[in-house]
Amino acid sequence: MRSLSSRLLVSVSVLLLLFFGATIAVLDTAFREAGEQARRDILDGQLVALLGAAEPDASGNLALPERLREPRFENIGSGLYAELRAADGEVQWRSRSALGLEIPAGVTPELGNHLFARERLEDGTPLLTLSLAVEWEFADGSLKPYVFKVAESLDSFNAQVAGFRRQLFGWFAAVAATMLLAFSMLLRGLLRPLRQIESEITEIEEGKRASLSGEFPTELTGVARNMNLLIDSERARSDRYRHTLDNLAHSLKTPLAAMRALL
Repeated sequence: MRSLSSRLLVSVSVLLLLFFGATIAVLDTAFREAGEQARRDILDGQLVALLGAAEPDASGNLALPERLREPRFENIGSGLYAELRAADGEVQWRSRSALGLEIPAGVTPELGNHLFARERLEDGTPLLTLSLAVEWEFADGSLKPYVFKVAESLDSFNAQVAGFRRQLFGWFAAVAATMLLAFSMLLRGLLRPLRQIESEITEIEEGKRASLSGEFPTELTGVARNMNLLIDSERARSDRYRHTLDNLAHSLKTPLAAMRALL
């Protein structure tokens, strides 16, 4: 690749690729982390709502009402699930939305601690889960351990992330193409003096011009001046050679004429 324009365009393209690649990675990470944090906050709020709705039943166990304030818990396949397990892992209650599904038990958190985790349903659907282990005090003063758990499908979140990435790549590709086009046009204008020097040197070689013009940017003025000095020096040397040959020819002309006369 001997073209200066091509080299500059390739160099700028590589720099833009590295810069935009790093920017896309940072924005993608920030968007994903912000989205995950928002979903964690939502799950935390849903868990608090479950704790507020839980009440002891007639058999002396903890139970939740058939209908909860969050309508997604009532819609089958809504993507938001909840369950209540006893200390031995037995399911005490499960939301209607989880009908036909087996929410993985996962790791039981320590008493009083929240535990976020990424798990999967049997069909491979990714879940973000939040578990809380508590000891519930009943009216008779007895304590029983339970684990509240809420889970949300990450399919919609992953689809949002994928859509955001497509938009991000589209935006940056359009910006990069526009910047490269603008840079190419700017580069064409910046390299115009070099093309002018090339054109004027060609005219000098063809005898159409005596020297380079002085209408060049400051950075090329020295180059043009030195080129003119070189051209003048070569022209003066050529004139001296021509004069020397003329004188030599004149010097030889007289003796040759005399010899011809004698012969």
